[in-house]
Amino acid sequence: MQTRIQWATLVSAVAFAALGACADETDHTGLTCKTDADCGGTVPNLACDQSQVCSDKAMQRVVHVGWTINGSSASGATCTPIDHLTIEFTNDDGSIKFGFDPVPCTAGQFPIDKMPIAVIKAKITGVKTAGGMLVGESFIDGGGNVSIDIK
Repeated sequence: MQTRIQWATLVSAVAFAALGACADETDHTGLTCKTDADCGGTVPNLACDQSQVCSDKAMQRVVHVGWTINGSSASGATCTPIDHLTIEFTNDDGSIKFGFDPVPCTAGQFPIDKMPIAVIKAKITGVKTAGGMLVGESFIDGGGNVSIDIK
C-alpha cells in the first residue's frame, strides 16, 4: 500500500486570497481535506485532490508516471537492487509538494487521479537495498504523461 507523503504544508488560504478567492462555509474550495466528503459545500464539482486541497474537478487531471531503470524496462531483473521507489510531485514554485512511498519498482508505471493541474513535475527516487539511490525527474506533458529514466 502506497502512502501519500506531504513534504510541504500547503498554505492554500494564502494562495487563494492572493488570487482574490477565499474558502468559506458554502464553497470549500481551498480547504485542506483527506476525502471528497471534506469538500461537501454547495459546489457539487469539488473533490479532494492529491495535494489534499478541495478544488474544482476541472482543475484536476489523471497523470500516468512510467519509468525505466538505466534505460531498461522495469522488471524483476532491473529492480533487484532497488528496495522501493518514492515518487514526488511539485508545481513550478514548490508551493505544492507531495509524494507516494513506497511504490513497487517492478510495476513500471503509477497512475494518479485527481492530480492538481498546477503540478508539472515528477521525481522518482529508487532506494537501493545496498544503500544509495537512483534518481530521475521530468515534466508532465499536456496529456498527463511523464516518462522517467532513473539512474
